[in-house]
Amino acid sequence: GKVFTHPLGNAILPGITRQVVFKLCEQLHIKIEETPLPAAQIAEASEAFLSLTSAEVLPVIQVNDKKLGEGKPGELTQLLQRAFGEYVESLRRR
Repeated sequence: GKVFTHPLGNAILPGITRQVVFKLCEQLHIKIEETPLPAAQIAEASEAFLSLTSAEVLPVIQVNDKKLGEGKPGELTQLLQRAFGEYVESLRRR
């Protein structure tokens, strides 16, 4: 029920898609924690996603040889994918 993300810096760009995901999390009452995440900790996550302009919210189902969760997009990721799609659609209707 919480999104963890690395803080902005040299490795993380302050992208528009990231900003939209943050806004959607706020609207959906999903907490965001900005903290450095070691690769080993990411591999132990129940689910993960990337946010990028070309794919919006992209599920990550495997890190190296380790499947995350059940090896399919998690519930939170799917919720954010739907919310992002609805957000984009609302912009098109303007």
